[in-house]
Amino acid sequence: MESRDLVKLFKQKVQLMQRRELFEITGDEILEVSKDRAERRKLGEYDTIVCPGHPEGFEREFLGNNRWYAIRLSKKVMANLKYIAIYVTSPEHRITHYGRIASIKPYQDSGKYMVKLRGRAKSIGPIVHAPGVSMQGSRLTLMEKMKNARTMAEAT
Repeated sequence: MESRDLVKLFKQKVQLMQRRELFEITGDEILEVSKDRAERRKLGEYDTIVCPGHPEGFEREFLGNNRWYAIRLSKKVMANLKYIAIYVTSPEHRITHYGRIASIKPYQDSGKYMVKLRGRAKSIGPIVHAPGVSMQGSRLTLMEKMKNARTMAEAT
């Protein structure tokens, strides 16, 4: 067994122990998060949107102005979002920052939205590109997954 396999197995065991402890404390049922992205979206199992962006826009708008805009969102998706992260495209291909969402407002008359951050963006990762993961558009995920991820495949 490779060390990567052991790390993955260890993470799974720790998460299961944490769920059991939470159950003992709160009495709530233990919830399993689906592995299928479409199923997670359908069930509303997400709190974070990951948007692709060019390095210049990321520096200027996300880090400099604490906002990100021209995002396509449905009202149903908006209700669950607490965080936003930016996947910086070529040449970096990684996520290095995320922010807590303060507000989501319509952006001009485009049918898209602007997200304003609560405070400054925080460092994460880096979460690097993974083969087979295409960041052509936004993706939904859980911040808990992102904080433990090393690659985009683990994060989304």
